[in-house]
Amino acid sequence: MIKSFRAWLPYFVVFGCLLPFLGKPVHIDDANFLRLAEGAQLDFWRPHNVAINWQGETERAFDVLSNPPGMAWILAPVTAKPIWFLHLWMWPWMLLALWGMGRLGRELVGHREAAILVLGLSPMTLLAAQGLTPDLPLLACTTAGLGGFLSHRKTAWLYALLAGCAVWFRYSGVCVIPLVILAGLLNRKLISSLFCCLPLVALLLHDWHAYGEIHVLAMREFQAVSNAPKEVFLKAGALLAMLGGMGVMPTLTWSKRGFWALGIGGALGLGASYVAGASSGMMAASVLFCGAGALSFSRLGFSSRADLLVTSWAIGGAVFLLGLRFAATRYWLLFLPAFVLAALRYRPSRLRVAVSVSLSAVLGLSLSVDDMAFAESQRSAAQRISAVGTGSFSGHWGFQHYLEKSGWTPLEEGSEPLSIHAVFLEGWPQEASNEACLEEVQRIAMEDRWWGPRTHSYGARINMHANWISGEPPRQSLLPWGFSNEPYSRVVVYESCR
Repeated sequence: MIKSFRAWLPYFVVFGCLLPFLGKPVHIDDANFLRLAEGAQLDFWRPHNVAINWQGETERAFDVLSNPPGMAWILAPVTAKPIWFLHLWMWPWMLLALWGMGRLGRELVGHREAAILVLGLSPMTLLAAQGLTPDLPLLACTTAGLGGFLSHRKTAWLYALLAGCAVWFRYSGVCVIPLVILAGLLNRKLISSLFCCLPLVALLLHDWHAYGEIHVLAMREFQAVSNAPKEVFLKAGALLAMLGGMGVMPTLTWSKRGFWALGIGGALGLGASYVAGASSGMMAASVLFCGAGALSFSRLGFSSRADLLVTSWAIGGAVFLLGLRFAATRYWLLFLPAFVLAALRYRPSRLRVAVSVSLSAVLGLSLSVDDMAFAESQRSAAQRISAVGTGSFSGHWGFQHYLEKSGWTPLEEGSEPLSIHAVFLEGWPQEASNEACLEEVQRIAMEDRWWGPRTHSYGARINMHANWISGEPPRQSLLPWGFSNEPYSRVVVYESCR
C-alpha cells in the first residue's frame, strides 16, 4: 500500500499545483483552437474550413492557423461546457505525459520519480497544462510513445505508432519521427520504429481528401517570414532565454563546466538585447536567462546510446524552432524532456533535485497566478464592453473570444468600424480605415494587483507567449517573465462620428 502511494505521489503533487487554475478563462491561443473545434462541429472531417479573423482579415482557418486538426477533434465535444470542465478534459493528457516521462526516466537515467517531478513542475509545463492548446497532447504522445517504445519489445510498434500521433497536434511532431527511428536503430527495433510514420501518412491523406492540398506545405510560406540573419539571431536569443527562464532550473543543470556555458549564453543574451535596443535592466536579465538556457545545453553528451538519443532530441528541437515564424516558450515543451533527462543523467543528489523542483514549483505557481490574472483581465474587459451594447472590435485572444460570444464583430483590417468600436491594445489590434471617423468615449484599464512576476508587459518588454509584443510600435522581447506593474489590459472604446 505504501509503495503504491509512493508511486502515485509525484502525480498528486503535479495535479495539486494545477487544481487552483481550473477556472482560468480562455487565453491567448485558446481562442483559435476553440474556433477550430467549432469548425469540427460543423464538419468533423474539415475543421479548417471554418472562418476566423485572427490576423485582421476573416479567412479560412486553413490559411491562417498553422496546426493540424487533432486539437479541434478533442475539443469539439465539450466547447459548450464550463471552462473548468474544459481544463479537466485536458488532464488525461497530462497524466499520460507524466507516465511517459516516468518510463523515460527509468529507462534512460534510472530515476523515475525525479523525471516526473522535474518535467511536471517546470514552469513551462505548468503553464502549458493550463491551456486549451495542442501542447499537452503533443507532449503526451511523445513521452508515452517513446518511453513505451524503449521499455517494451513485443508491443514496441504500438508505442511507435503513439509517438507518431504527435504530428496530429503540432507539425513540430514531425521531429518525433526521426527520433523514434533513431531509438529503433540504437535498440535493434528498427522495423517496429517505422510504425511512427503511419500517422503522418494518414494526416497527409486526410488533408488531400478533405481540402485537396496538404496543410503543412501550405503553412511553410506562412511560417518562413522572419529568417533574415538579424531575425534568426534575435529568435535564438529569445529561445535560449525562454528555455533558461522557464525550463529546467539552473540549480539542477549547473556543473563544473558551467562557466563556459554561462559565458557563451550570456554573450548571446548580451548581443541579442543590444541588437534589440534593450535597456540595461533587460540586458542584465537577458544575460542571466540565456546563461541558464546554455547550462541546459551544457548537460548534453555523446558518451552512450542514451546520450546520443537525448542530445539528438534537444539539438534537433533547437534547429527546428529557429526556423519558425516566431519564438514562444511553449514551443520548447516537445523538447523539454530531453533537457530534463540530460540534467538527471549525472545522478544529482536527492537534495539537489528537491531544491530544484521546489524552486520550479514556486516560480511556476507565481507565473500561473499572473497569467490567470492576465486571462481574467481580458474576460472582464470584454464583459464591461459588452454591457454597453454591440459593435465592432479590434484585438484578439480571450478578448476576441468573449466579445464574439456577446455578438460583437471583429473588424476587417482597413475597413469602417461600426457605430461602437472597441480596441484591445495588448492583443495585436487590426487598424481601421484611414477614412474612419472615431471619437474616444471611454478608456478601460485592468490594473495589476499581483506583486509577483509577470508573463507579459509592453513597458518591461516581457512576453512568455512570443518574442514580439503588441504596441505602437511593436517591441522585440527576449524575456519570458520579469517584473512590472503596468495594467494587464487596456481597452479604448470609440463612437463613430458619422
